[in-house]
Amino acid sequence: SSHAEMRPGGDANRALARLSCPVPPQAIMHDWWLALVAAAFGEIGHVACTTMLYRQHGGNSLGAKRYGVAQVPNHIKSGVAPMRASLLKTQCQAGALLSQHAALLDPSQRLLLEKYAGLAENGFFMRRWLVCRQGMFMNGLLRNVGMMVAL
Repeated sequence: SSHAEMRPGGDANRALARLSCPVPPQAIMHDWWLALVAAAFGEIGHVACTTMLYRQHGGNSLGAKRYGVAQVPNHIKSGVAPMRASLLKTQCQAGALLSQHAALLDPSQRLLLEKYAGLAENGFFMRRWLVCRQGMFMNGLLRNVGMMVAL
């Protein structure tokens, strides 16, 4: 099974590289894609110490976004369109993972990906019900409130 291929160290890195390639055009960012594949077929761990520096600057097209009470007025001002577009991209990415690895995924993973990738095909209330029923939540209360509004 693909789970058995994911062993610590170099073997895990090679297995992740094999399972991750090719990175589909629907992948939002290559590191997100690697994380999705690692979560589906192996493990994602937490490293408590800083291993690299990340420089965020005004010219970044993507990057770290702040989600807190202080940012609520900016998110309200920009409306739901940016978050809705972002959610649709994640749904397309989920669909790509499903397409690329359907045979390797267990049935519960396939079902979750099918439901998430197909969220946009559902009505207003059904989208929200599916997110709650399947536990498709983001980190943090404000992000989840924003997601529920944008769905």
